[in-house]
Formats: sequence, C-alpha cells, structure tokens
Amino acid sequence: MARDGLSGAPALMPWAHSCLHLVLWGFVKLFVDCCFTQKCFLSPAPLSNPELKSLQPSLEIEIGQNVTLSCLCTNGALPINYTFFRNQSLLSIITMKDRNPALHNLTINSASDLGEYKCKAENRNVNSSKYSTGLTFTFLDPVSKPVLSATTSYVKMGQNVTLFCHSENGSFPIDYMFFQGNRSISRRIPVSEKAKAVLNITINSPSDLGNYKCKAKNKISNHIKYSSSLNFTLAGMCFCCY
Repeated sequence: MARDGLSGAPALMPWAHSCLHLVLWGFVKLFVDCCFTQKCFLSPAPLSNPELKSLQPSLEIEIGQNVTLSCLCTNGALPINYTFFRNQSLLSIITMKDRNPALHNLTINSASDLGEYKCKAENRNVNSSKYSTGLTFTFLDPVSKPVLSATTSYVKMGQNVTLFCHSENGSFPIDYMFFQGNRSISRRIPVSEKAKAVLNITINSPSDLGNYKCKAKNKISNHIKYSSSLNFTLAGMCFCCY
C-alpha cells in the first residue's frame, strides 16, 4: 500500500479523493439549502404584528365610497397568509410570497360596513397567528340647508349689520360663504364646531338692502346647500297715497 511521504499515513487513491469531495460538497449544499429556505433544521422566522390601514386619506367616508384596506407584516418568513375580518366575520384570505401588503377592496354602503376591521397574519411557524389593531370608519354627514339671519331686518343708511349663517347638520369642518345676488361678499369661512359663520356689512345705499344668501359645504364632494334669501327694509320708509 502506498504511504504519504510526510506523515507515513496510507495515501488515498485519486478516486477516493473524488468521492470524499463529493460527500463533503453534498453536506455543504444541504446545509446551505436549509439555511436559506428554512425547510429543515431552522424553524421559520416569527411574524411581527401586522399593520392594518386604509389607503384612503381619511377614515371619514361617504355612503357608497370604495375603500382599500392594506395589511402587512414587516417581519416573518414567507409566504404569509393574510386574513381580513369585519366584526369577526371573514372577508378574504390572501397569500403573499413577497413583502408587499395584502389588499382588500370594499364598498361602504351602510352603517354595518363601517367596521370594526382587523387582519390576521400566519406563516408556517407553529402558533404563529398575529392580529392587527382594529380600524373603524365613520360616515361624513352632509350639510343641511343653512339658515341666514341678521341682527335686524330694519336698517338706516350707514348702519352696520351682522349676518349669520348656520347649518344645523353636517360633519365638521363646514365652509361658509356669503353672497349678495350672484356676487361673493366674503372669503371662505371654515367653522370646526357647532357655531355660526359671521359677516359684518354696512348699508350705504338702497342697493345694499338685498338680495343676501349664504352657502354651506363640507368634505362631501358635489354637495352644496344654499340658504333662502334675506332682504333688509329701510327704516322710516313710508308709502303714502294721495
């Protein structure tokens, strides 16, 4: 038997070296596959709590509005199964094989559609279920027809008068504007609580006696309400017949 000249140990035949290399390479490849795919030896990475959010800029919405919910775990082995719920009722299950969020589309048609919404995330890890915090929408209440009033209905030339405009119903903030005829006589006046919009005017001529109106609008698109007209009477006017 041939021996190694340095150590005196039996020398391996060339074919034995090849077999040894193949065995070692097999073990290395198996270890690398397990580390990267997590299919053996290592358990899947645990999930973080998913984040549930609406892709709409506000949780205040209109009846009939379409909304999109997003659910995402920033940590956890892929793939991840996301389940969407409304008031504990299952809506959909979406499997994500990448780090993009799962999306669920819905339409808010009634009060029962407002929520509460949650999402659940699961992967192959045992007992891996994680839940998001809840999310609830609220309806935007349309403005009602505003009421235009004044401190007095009888005026004198040069008299200062205060106009008030107020909608009894409507989600805040509400924007008010005052008009005389078709001409705007004020800037937009935002009101964020149950208060009246106020405008001070001066009666300098008979043309200032009317025709006044105000309008109210909130976040609901294409929903504007106008008040009835208001006119002043010049104090001391007398219509005499001879």
